[in-house]
Order: sequence, then structure tokens, then C-alpha cells
Amino acid sequence: MTHAHAVGLGLLILAIVLLAGLTPVLPRTAGRVAALVLTGLGVAWLLVNGPMEGATLLIIEPGHGITVADILSVGAFAVAGSTLVRSRR
Repeated sequence: MTHAHAVGLGLLILAIVLLAGLTPVLPRTAGRVAALVLTGLGVAWLLVNGPMEGATLLIIEPGHGITVADILSVGAFAVAGSTLVRSRR
């Protein structure tokens, strides 16, 4: 992994963590926008986290599974989903 790639992954992690912390406390409209952005960041993380995956936690089929690094996206999706549900009330 190059230094630039590692920095990029680190910045993506930082963006997800910060936005996940802020999304639930934002006003309704801003929270919806933040939840959509958080979902996009979660998808992006799933696509680029290969060098940092770690152990496989759940094997879906040979060569494919859920890894330690994928948990970041699961958390992002959970926060985004709960924020969207809460903003509809």
C-alpha cells in the first residue's frame, strides 16, 4: 500500500466516524442529507477497504465474506438508517 493510499483510507475513515457522530444530532433536513452522504461513504469504504480488511468474521461463500473492516460500513449504514427513520416522524 502506498503512502497516498494509506492517507486516503485514513481520511475516509475519519469522514465516516465524524459524520456518524454528527448525523443523529443535526436538524431534520441536514440530518437527512448527512445520512445520505454517510451511506455513500459506507459504500465507498466497502469498495476500497481491501488492504485493511483483517480477519473474516462471516464466510458467505469461498473467497467472499464479511471482514473486520466491513464493520465500519455496517455502523455507517445503521446510523444513516436510524437517522432517516427518525427524520420521517
